[in-house]
Amino acid sequence: MQASSTRLLLAVAVCAGALTGAARPEAQYGNYDRIRCESRDGREEYCRAAIDGDVRLVRQLSDQRCTQGRNWRWDSEGIRVRDGCRAEFEYTPRSSGSSGSSNGRVTCQSQKDRESFCPAPIAGGVRVFRNISDTRCREGVNYTWNRDGVRVWGGCRAEFEFRQRD
Repeated sequence: MQASSTRLLLAVAVCAGALTGAARPEAQYGNYDRIRCESRDGREEYCRAAIDGDVRLVRQLSDQRCTQGRNWRWDSEGIRVRDGCRAEFEYTPRSSGSSGSSNGRVTCQSQKDRESFCPAPIAGGVRVFRNISDTRCREGVNYTWNRDGVRVWGGCRAEFEFRQRD
């Protein structure tokens, strides 16, 4: 009897957590946090989160397929969804302390407005160190990153600085 009561309480807690709001981190999974972000009636929604690492979709909630770069993107301040994408995302949160990791740099260039991916061992904290192009490189607008490297498009060409994975 006690095990079924515990399961019932756990189910109630999970359901209550799902109803607490679309833009709040809902659970912590090791070094990751989760956030639910939902585009309602096709409108764009920006869900604030202090992101310092890779973001991945962990559970799609909408019938509309959520595709990174098409109807969802992220930057260091949060996740942007549109066109009916509703999902839960997992991300590495920014911490107040330093992990002692060293900084690295990678140059990544979008030639003729084409997308380009530049591999790098990224732990977080990516920023434009030096813009090379006339086009200003802006996170979420014409570049993004994950733990494997930096992706640029739309004429963004820059040297990026990041916290290196150990």
